[in-house]
Amino acid sequence: MFDTIINGIFVLTFWIICWLVPAMILLLLLDTTVGKRLRRQETSGLFLDLLDTILECGAPIEETLVTITEKRELEPAYMFQQLAAKLRTGQRLGDALADLPGLLPIKVVAMLRAGERIGDLRKVLPACRRLAGDKRSQTRSDVQSFGWYGIASILVSLWMYVFLSIIVLPKFVEIMMGMTGELPLGLALLREYGKLLVCAQLLVLLGVVATLLIHGEGHFVGKWFGSIVDWCASRTPWKRRRMQRDFCTMLATLLDARVPESDAVKLAADCAANRAFSHRAETVINNLRQGQRLTDAVQALDDSGEFRWRLTNAVHAKDGFSRALNGWCESLDAKAFQQEQAAALTLTSTLVVLNGLFVGLIVVTTFGSLIAIVEAGVLW
Repeated sequence: MFDTIINGIFVLTFWIICWLVPAMILLLLLDTTVGKRLRRQETSGLFLDLLDTILECGAPIEETLVTITEKRELEPAYMFQQLAAKLRTGQRLGDALADLPGLLPIKVVAMLRAGERIGDLRKVLPACRRLAGDKRSQTRSDVQSFGWYGIASILVSLWMYVFLSIIVLPKFVEIMMGMTGELPLGLALLREYGKLLVCAQLLVLLGVVATLLIHGEGHFVGKWFGSIVDWCASRTPWKRRRMQRDFCTMLATLLDARVPESDAVKLAADCAANRAFSHRAETVINNLRQGQRLTDAVQALDDSGEFRWRLTNAVHAKDGFSRALNGWCESLDAKAFQQEQAAALTLTSTLVVLNGLFVGLIVVTTFGSLIAIVEAGVLW
């Protein structure tokens, strides 16, 4: 009876350690990255639709938002109540949203503040909606491609190895040592280098988790590791192209609204929401203050020189900067989506191959040991 209870406790502990704890961590990570991103995406879409409706009606924005918030029809209610409290004090919408970083994405807030600067929020709403499309693309890339599949597959393979190494493989070793005095090659290799393989799998798992957190750019991750996240984003091809797209879109809108070039560059760089990009934008502003033309100063933002060439052509266009640069912004958006999906599929394939090799080694070792036991039993 006592042995049965001990064995039951051992099995229960094994399942908790190998399945329940990783599952809870996985669900928490899923909620921290994808869950919060989806909720913020839904909130952003609702808020932009509401803002568009208010603008079409010609109603005052701040007063109308306060009235709607008092009816408690917006979610998350507590954050919109905080927004209403700030608007009642006389703050403008952009400043109030900037004081509530968890309500809307930082880029959307920066674009709305730029719209307030030119006095027409309608001109920046299309760019804000495009950012919502970026969030859907990132969510599909994270969930359907390599991230969660990689975490789940690695956890399953690790559970298989832990189960076999605790229950099955010791029995095989005991039988083979008793019958022949030596171990099959696969079993000997797995016994000798099993811990090294597990460490390698754990490192891959940590790498996938870190990639998901950095790639997700959540509010809390950005607050704790903001400089690291921005550095990685500025060197990620598709994110860099989206920064260029957002900067180019807002710069064209601000220049068409006759905003001074230095202020236009500053506001457009804020819409990229990246410290590394903003630092390069400061170089552009300093060059403008020293007397350089805008077409020469923007070279600091684009090493390839294409942005300078596009902007130079836009200066001579008769339809304004927005129309002249619209095609290039759409091209940057398409290239960013292509690069993101290609990277996700490549990483997925790599994880499938590595995990397949690990599982294949375990399977071959297990069945090889069974065959060796059968052959040794026949000879014995």
